[in-house]
Amino acid sequence: QPVARIGDVVELQGQRLDGSAREVVLSHDRLQIDEGVPAMAGDAALPDAATRIRFPLDAGLADTLPVGLYRVRARVTPPTESRARSTNDVALVLAPRMTNLPLSVTRDAAGSATFDIDFVPALRPGQQAVLVLGSAQYLPRERPLPARTLSFVIADAPVGRHLARLRIDGIDSPIVDLSADPPKTPTFLDQWVEIECTPPTGSTRGRPPTRPCWGRSSAC
Repeated sequence: QPVARIGDVVELQGQRLDGSAREVVLSHDRLQIDEGVPAMAGDAALPDAATRIRFPLDAGLADTLPVGLYRVRARVTPPTESRARSTNDVALVLAPRMTNLPLSVTRDAAGSATFDIDFVPALRPGQQAVLVLGSAQYLPRERPLPARTLSFVIADAPVGRHLARLRIDGIDSPIVDLSADPPKTPTFLDQWVEIECTPPTGSTRGRPPTRPCWGRSSAC
């Protein structure tokens, strides 16, 4: 299933998508959401307007569309008609986007790491969130919802640079950039949390690893 995040531009492909008042409707049955999003301005005049429609998931939708699985359909008024027509539905996963990564955190004297993760869209009441660092999962501290920031306190925090995923209702924030066309190799996004030891008085920190790792850690 296609995965998108707030800030992305999503493209739908099909037939007979040209016309006026072009928009895309995102529906979430359980949450009773039907949100219309105007298509990209100017796209209707392009030669391929009949076969594709693009729409932006801009920042304003972070308050309207929570993380989840949506039904998506295009709605247009054909050139020779006066009434809007809708296409069939396709599935689209809206995933969380962490907005304050990469992040470096220093353990305290007891070996714990305390930090916040900022993200969009907001976590709503009834949704469950967990932070995945490498292969380890950590629950956030309780806080009022909705919220765009979650706080974490990790006891005996694993030292190292860890690829990070925020998982909301089983949907992970992406960690791989798939935007490059083949045969280019996909690359990791800068979605990592680096946990460092508390440096002894008068010492300097060493150079951080140059590549993220899956759960690799070392003791202080």
